[in-house]
Amino acid sequence: MLKKLNKYFFMGAVVFMFSCSVKYEDQNKEVVKSQEVPDTMMENFKLIKMKKNVPYVEVLAKKAEIFDSQNRTLLYNTEFIEYDGHKQNVVTRGKADIVEYFNDTENATLTGNLNFYSKKEEIEISGESILWNSDLKSIGSGENDLMFLKKDDGSILEGYGFNADLKHSTFFFSGSVNGEIP
Repeated sequence: MLKKLNKYFFMGAVVFMFSCSVKYEDQNKEVVKSQEVPDTMMENFKLIKMKKNVPYVEVLAKKAEIFDSQNRTLLYNTEFIEYDGHKQNVVTRGKADIVEYFNDTENATLTGNLNFYSKKEEIEISGESILWNSDLKSIGSGENDLMFLKKDDGSILEGYGFNADLKHSTFFFSGSVNGEIP
C-alpha cells in the first residue's frame, strides 16, 4: 500500500509541476521608483583608477550610493589620493564629508569639512563646499563660500568666490580676501 501511495504522490507531483507556469518578467515594472532610492549601495567603497597599469587615483568612502538613472554617485566620508605615476609618490591628498559625482561628465560637488593638500603646489585648501569641473580642470566655490588657503611658506589667505585653474596653477577670489604673506 505504501508503494501505491508513493506512486500516486509522485504522479500527482509531476502533473502539478507541468501544469504550473513561471513568469520571469519583472514583477515591479509598473512600480515608479523614487529618485531618492539608490540602485546600488556599498560600504567601505574603494576605487583605484589606473594609467599604464599604475594607480594614479585612489578614492575611499565609508558609503557609496549609485543612482543609475541620474548618472550620479554619492560618496560619504570620502578620502582621495592622487599619485604622480608611481604609487609611492603622493601628489594630492584630500577629504570631504560628501561627494556628489556625476558619472557622465566626471564633474563633482564636494561638501562638508573639505581639506586638500597639493605637494606640488605646496598648498592646503579648506572650506565647506567646492565644485570640480573635469573638462576645465578647475575647482571653484560659491560666491558666499569662505575658503582658506595656507602655503608651506607661511602665506595664509581667506576669501569668498575661490576659483582655481589646475592646468595653469593659478587661482583667484571673486569676492573679498584677507591674508598674510611673509
